Amino acid sequence: MADPTPSEIEDRVRARLLDHHGPLLRSIIDAAGAVIEDHEGVTTNRSAVVDALERELTARNVLAQVPAVLQDLGAASGLSLAAAPVAAPPYLAVTGSGLVIRLLTAAQRVVITVRTFRVDRNPPRYRRFEGELEDRLRVEVRENP
Repeated sequence: MADPTPSEIEDRVRARLLDHHGPLLRSIIDAAGAVIEDHEGVTTNRSAVVDALERELTARNVLAQVPAVLQDLGAASGLSLAAAPVAAPPYLAVTGSGLVIRLLTAAQRVVITVRTFRVDRNPPRYRRFEGELEDRLRVEVRENP
């Protein structure tokens, strides 16, 4: 059997996340909603947004679940993980646009972004990313250098 193409991997990971990890994805979105509400809906302070989101995700036990989710995604996608994932970089990062998690193999990485904030550039400010769960989820396969 041939190795899956990057497009097939992206489709498998996306489908698995939506079909089996919806509650976790919704917890991420709810945590971001609480952060934006605390900042009166609009803020320009990146550090405040990122730090507050990390605290919310930790309080909701989301970050601790990431290693198990990555293992499940790897198995469901037919990928061999380069190492056992942990709830820390390089496997996850809380950013100004949301939560980024990475599934790492020897040859590639699958970068999953759950977009929770929209960043306006002029004037600079953070706002809630509006849209359906499917619209918030970005999955990309990148070859390792």
